[in-house]
Amino acid sequence: MLSAAANFYFFYQWKDAEQELAIAQQSMKQYAYETSQLQYRTDRTENFLSVVRDPQTQSIALKGVSQHATAAAKVFWNQETKEVFQDPASLPAAPSDRQYQLWALVDGKPVDAGVVASSSDALLRMKTIEKAQAFAVTLEPKGGSVNPTLEAMYVMGGI
Repeated sequence: MLSAAANFYFFYQWKDAEQELAIAQQSMKQYAYETSQLQYRTDRTENFLSVVRDPQTQSIALKGVSQHATAAAKVFWNQETKEVFQDPASLPAAPSDRQYQLWALVDGKPVDAGVVASSSDALLRMKTIEKAQAFAVTLEPKGGSVNPTLEAMYVMGGI
């Protein structure tokens, strides 16, 4: 009888330990996920800082056009490497069937600088641009457009 009581006691102790182990493993997975998210944010911030701090990088503020006066975006253009980055954080969310497209005005003609895959708070690498007089963002059908839809322009800024 004493043996049976000890067996029950140790069985329930073992079940409690198993449950505590499962909780600890779940907590460990959650901490690992949070750590990877923090590492991703840190890497993204370091990338942003390296672009912005480069003395060859020019910051170009894109201001909302009259129909979208509150919209804003920022473009970072390195005239030496020709790299273009866009910060779309201040653009309104795009409808699900459309996306934003960045344009560079080169010798008076719009040149596709890439589409924004989704609304993002990250600095986005766009297509390289050799030279430009201005940048603008339009709202286009998914996949982008060959020519900008001028009535769908949200922001623009000169260099």
